[in-house]
Amino acid sequence: MNDSTPREGADPARQAAWRYGRDARKTHAGRDWDDALEAELERGWAQARGNDGQDWAHARTAVRDAWNGVERRLPDQPDGAAARAAEDAAKDDVAPS
Repeated sequence: MNDSTPREGADPARQAAWRYGRDARKTHAGRDWDDALEAELERGWAQARGNDGQDWAHARTAVRDAWNGVERRLPDQPDGAAARAAEDAAKDDVAPS
């Protein structure tokens, strides 16, 4: 997976949703995904998708995947707290050698 598409060969509508989520994550740095943010993103998606894009119900998963993917790539940013917590928890699960 790279910064512009969810994967090689993905359909264009999913790619557009993924890019929207990636860009939203950058625009809303420092915010957590919650109901208020999701409502904002849904309204923005209605405009961003144009006439050919998926409706929110279909785009939401790709948007959220991209949002979470960007967080995992920015673990040193304040909005990467969840990613750091997950990494710390994974370290605790590793038995000492």
